[in-house]
Amino acid sequence: MLYNEPYFVNCWGYSKRVYRGFPMSPIEADLERDVLAALEAVPLDAIRRFSTRSLRFMGAYRRGLMESRQRGLRSNIKVTMCFRRLYWLT
Repeated sequence: MLYNEPYFVNCWGYSKRVYRGFPMSPIEADLERDVLAALEAVPLDAIRRFSTRSLRFMGAYRRGLMESRQRGLRSNIKVTMCFRRLYWLT
């Protein structure tokens, strides 16, 4: 992920991965139960980690916008490098 996604998209992806581990069923009640179980399976620590990562990207984006207004194109390169650093830190 080299771009910012809201943290709930990451949570949804986590729950989809859990859901794929459940056995397939043609009964709609079983499917609904499995979806709810998969959504409940997302640990609070993961939700916090996804939220923190999203906040870091938003902060870097804001700082980059302010710098680019003051310094021009050169700061866009700094923003790209900042995004890459944040991506590898999380």
